[in-house]
Amino acid sequence: DSMSSSGGMEGVKVGRLTIGLVTREPHGAEKEKLVYRVVGRTPVGVGVHKSLPLTTLTEAQICDIFSGKVKSWNEVGGGDLKITVLTRNRDDINLDTMKARMGCFKDLRLPENAVALIRGSEVLDAIDKRPGMVGIVNIAGSLAERPNVKALAVGGVAPTVEAVKSGKYKFYAERGVVTLGQPQGTVRKFLDFVASAEAQKLLAQRGMIPVM
Repeated sequence: DSMSSSGGMEGVKVGRLTIGLVTREPHGAEKEKLVYRVVGRTPVGVGVHKSLPLTTLTEAQICDIFSGKVKSWNEVGGGDLKITVLTRNRDDINLDTMKARMGCFKDLRLPENAVALIRGSEVLDAIDKRPGMVGIVNIAGSLAERPNVKALAVGGVAPTVEAVKSGKYKFYAERGVVTLGQPQGTVRKFLDFVASAEAQKLLAQRGMIPVM
């Protein structure tokens, strides 16, 4: 089962997990004994239900939606449907990515009626089932598993792997692993495999941009 990055790091520190798949670097007390290695990058973007007649939003429109200033999709050309903003209650690296890379998002406060969920998968599941909902989501293999979810372009630039590689699309998050100390034995062999051309090709097929 998936868990938060904090949970993954804690699991490795206490010896319950051998490798933790995480979406951010360790910080504070987490840095003690943990070794972090970047595996790849994935585009991050605005996820909505595919029934919305929208393909792109400007940065200003995105910030107006996630601040609660815009309350109906009709205001941005998306039909007469109430907007429900989704977020996560912790470790929301996708939201943090927008805050770091989109100017108007930096100091944005989500509306009081935003719905906080635990996992990114729950955000995607909610959008998949209920038109009107919107969230900042990771755009990788998990999106393909939810046929009713689509990612909007930002300023006309679609959140594709190619656009991230070229620098045209600037919203992406890192994916990495943590181990207890430097990887040894079987763990090292596995991470060496992850860095191999064969594994990098597999990661790319899942929508990840390899960096190892």
